[in-house]
Amino acid sequence: MAFFVIALHTDPFMSYSNTIVYNIYRSLVNLAVPFFFVASGFLLESQVHEGADIQYILRKHIKKIIKLYLMWNIIYFPLALIGYKNSDSTILYAVMDYIRGLLFVGEHYNSWILWYLLSTTYSLIFIAICKKYCFSNKQILGIGTFLWLWAVALTLVSKNMLSLNSEGLNSIVGIFIKFFLSGRIFTGIFYIPLGMTVYKMKKWNWKGSVILIISEIILVSISDGVGYLYELGRIIGTMGVLGIALDLNFKGNDIFKRIRGMSSTIYFIHLWIWTAAYTVLYGEKTYGMSIFLITLTASVFIAYCYEVLLVMRKEKMERSNLR
Repeated sequence: MAFFVIALHTDPFMSYSNTIVYNIYRSLVNLAVPFFFVASGFLLESQVHEGADIQYILRKHIKKIIKLYLMWNIIYFPLALIGYKNSDSTILYAVMDYIRGLLFVGEHYNSWILWYLLSTTYSLIFIAICKKYCFSNKQILGIGTFLWLWAVALTLVSKNMLSLNSEGLNSIVGIFIKFFLSGRIFTGIFYIPLGMTVYKMKKWNWKGSVILIISEIILVSISDGVGYLYELGRIIGTMGVLGIALDLNFKGNDIFKRIRGMSSTIYFIHLWIWTAAYTVLYGEKTYGMSIFLITLTASVFIAYCYEVLLVMRKEKMERSNLR
């Protein structure tokens, strides 16, 4: 899925656009972030079933995600400055736009990945409030579904693909769009509770998962990649990918932690690597197979080296404790 995110941003198959193969490819790579949300909810619920207090877990994760979000915004801040410089923005506009991006959108120039962290933060706060008032996972999912359906409508309105026959409603939606640009930031409010709810579903097999993914490809192709039919396809496809991941049964193996660690690093660093690569090699923003492979290879190499350093540091600390 981390590889799919790189593909989303570098578009390796852009020369095959408007073909059946390209439609299948796009339908699959668009499952990446929904899968991250569902996996987060699934793993969150697994901790509860191991005896941990849900409110403690939620507070812990909210603090962790906020720290990550602020840290990576600092790391990507130079790219934001480049973006404002390239667009000839005034200082006042740049400051106000950056604040809006930081609080409500979750992205700036070439740092689109960070919206996932902001959406996760909002979603976990939403879940914590619901849990405080003793809502069950299914009830939270029901509320989240309602809010998410409105968020999808907000996205469609922002793209001029849906019109509201109410002047008052249009004004309210217009205010939301000015702040949030679309309803995307509320995606996690649905998918994380979905992951928490399906945790108890123990029967997973790869055959059923493949059928779900094929169904997703069909629905996404029919919907032209937009609207409620498209979103339904993504839900079905995400469940299929989750089923395959669970059927692999990596848990308990060291590779499980290594893959999780590397995927996070790859996810967060690849846009910096892509920006540096196309600047040095091409002198302008570039898409296609070559830049995809360069970004992918460099991201995996750096992520692997980072994991090796973490292991070495852990072993050194263990030796020090033995002494």
